[in-house]
Amino acid sequence: MTHVNEKDSFDPTPGVHISTDTGGTFTDFIAADATGFTAFKRLSTPRDPSISIQEGLAGFQRLASFSHGTTVATNSVLERKGDRTALLTTRGFKDVVFIGRQNRLSLYSFKDHRPPPLISRNDVFEVDERIGSHGEVLAALDKDEIRVIGKHLIEQGYRSVAVVYLFSFLNPTHEAQTGRILEELGLHVSLSSIVVPEYREYERTTTTLMDAFVSRNLSSYLGSLGSIVQSHGLTNGTVKGHDEYFVMESEGGVAPSREVKRIPCKGLLSGPAGGVSGALFVGGQCGLKDLITLDMGGTSTDIARITDLRPEFTSNSTISGLPFARRSLNIVTIGAGGGSIAKRDPGGALIVGPESAGASPGPVCYGSGGTMPTVTDVNLLAGYINGKDFVKSGRDLDKEGARKAVQKLADSLQYDLEGTIKGVLRVVNNNMASALRMVTTEAGKDPRDYTLFAFGGAGPLHSVDLARELDMKNVFVPSAAGMFSAFGILISDVVHSFSVTKVTPLHPNKGNGYLSNGHKSSDGHDDEIRSQEAFLEISAILKKFRKQGEEALQHSGIAPDLQQFFPSVDVRYQGQSYYLNVPFSSDPSSIITNFQNEYREAYGYSLDADLEIVNIRLEARGKRTPPPLIECFALNRIDNKLSLLPMAPIKAKDEPYSYRQCLFGDWMETPVFKRWDLSSDFSNQGHCIIEDHGSTIVIPPQAKFRVDSTGNLEVTI
Repeated sequence: MTHVNEKDSFDPTPGVHISTDTGGTFTDFIAADATGFTAFKRLSTPRDPSISIQEGLAGFQRLASFSHGTTVATNSVLERKGDRTALLTTRGFKDVVFIGRQNRLSLYSFKDHRPPPLISRNDVFEVDERIGSHGEVLAALDKDEIRVIGKHLIEQGYRSVAVVYLFSFLNPTHEAQTGRILEELGLHVSLSSIVVPEYREYERTTTTLMDAFVSRNLSSYLGSLGSIVQSHGLTNGTVKGHDEYFVMESEGGVAPSREVKRIPCKGLLSGPAGGVSGALFVGGQCGLKDLITLDMGGTSTDIARITDLRPEFTSNSTISGLPFARRSLNIVTIGAGGGSIAKRDPGGALIVGPESAGASPGPVCYGSGGTMPTVTDVNLLAGYINGKDFVKSGRDLDKEGARKAVQKLADSLQYDLEGTIKGVLRVVNNNMASALRMVTTEAGKDPRDYTLFAFGGAGPLHSVDLARELDMKNVFVPSAAGMFSAFGILISDVVHSFSVTKVTPLHPNKGNGYLSNGHKSSDGHDDEIRSQEAFLEISAILKKFRKQGEEALQHSGIAPDLQQFFPSVDVRYQGQSYYLNVPFSSDPSSIITNFQNEYREAYGYSLDADLEIVNIRLEARGKRTPPPLIECFALNRIDNKLSLLPMAPIKAKDEPYSYRQCLFGDWMETPVFKRWDLSSDFSNQGHCIIEDHGSTIVIPPQAKFRVDSTGNLEVTI
């Protein structure tokens, strides 16, 4: 990326592409048109996130496209503020969601408290139906029984229903019939055979419940947002024939808003995925293949690992301690942000977070009613951030108010002010360093092999100290780092994913490997025939998925030449509980080889044992028609403006605009640069501060940085 215009100097010509990312404290905006792009922030409005978006869109006459990352669905689960939801399930399986898994969250704790489900036992209704383990109908569905249950649910005030029948991923007929009946009665219905058509009853049930639980809140919000963007001229929308926009989803792509309304849990874990998508794009452009992303905002920090430009995915993530079984980017989130509150715990120790001041009242220095000291208050007192026109937001910070709040904390801890400032920064950095170790050393990866890719409003403030803590040598700070997740959302592909469980044995110890359908035979010839039959079944499923993917992408306005399809399978050793995902191949031995390689990479060894395919997957990706910004990545800076013109000499000051006292162990006179004053290939060694639009970069002693040809900062420790 390159440097960006300030919003006031941006001329929003017709056809501007805008993306937004709503966080707990700020809502970030990226806008791009034929003249370049701009990035800016607005304070979030937690009671109605669409208000800050409406304010940010003021002045833009016509939108060519609109893309959005939202926390509405995730917050509904975290705060338990969703619809009154009922669960319909096969008779005899009423307690699946309450029994859960027998694993303990803490092996040696006798006070292991599990998070409560989203519903109570009285919200579960058993249905007399049964699908067998091979998809056969063992007991037919009684449609009259469903109508009786549906009318009772309406009388009792239920608004949403999750339907999870046994083995519905093999035969969805009963769930589909139930859904039609309940929808005719006016209920919102989430079917497990659509939300997550895979095995594992507990995870499938909790995920479908989440989908139903957040449905009304998310649909209402997306509807309001749709009205706002349409009022700004999105008459054609980004989808041919539809007045709609795109929403970031957890798998690292965007989906049309109507698709997220259809499957609301696609909107869970929406925002953090944008930063990973942007890091993949910029990393690919800049020759960085191995990255640890550090996205620190006002409320939380999100961390992910990218190896050889491949992000890590999981189907075992959690939200508020509840399993979320849809495939998503593997992002570790902790309660550490600029708004994280520092206080003394009952034992007298200093703790920072996970409680946050958020956008309202915010840190004390915001002057909006906050009284508890936060990380942002401490960074201000340490001299790291500018109290005037804070990160180009038009906000001046109340330094004296922050000083009084931190001094009060210092008195309670019996520290001096300087010691408290150092202590808060040390504690919050330790919290983030622990999360960084979760995706590196605890996963068998050496952090020294990776570059720390820092963004978010607060990420570049702490990144170099964190890299030093893990003995990492390189930090990369992209341009517009404070609004980088919004940039990632802007350039993300349209993604539609399909999956189904089909357990199919693989035998690596027999010849070159073959598939079978589980039947025994007396000679190899029969095995080969059954192998071919099983492979044909999988190929038929993938062919069906591809047709559905082509239709979905075409409906999203994606031309055939911009469509890509990635078939894969989840494979495990027979008898194991979990699996690894590998690309599907027409040669079974290739699947086996890929799995063994992935297993050795993950665990350090592999076995000579039978394997089995568990799930079949297809990811359909569509390249959106990109804004001119994306077509010409290496834009030029001319007189502090972006240009698509050929490269021209760049005039820049390349010198500090001021000096101030900063706390680097001791108080030190520190040069302060404006990022937009630095020319390509400019470098500097030693401590300094670099102020950017939306973020501040702290370069401590014993570190140096340079500006690359497209305006990114490369820091070497």
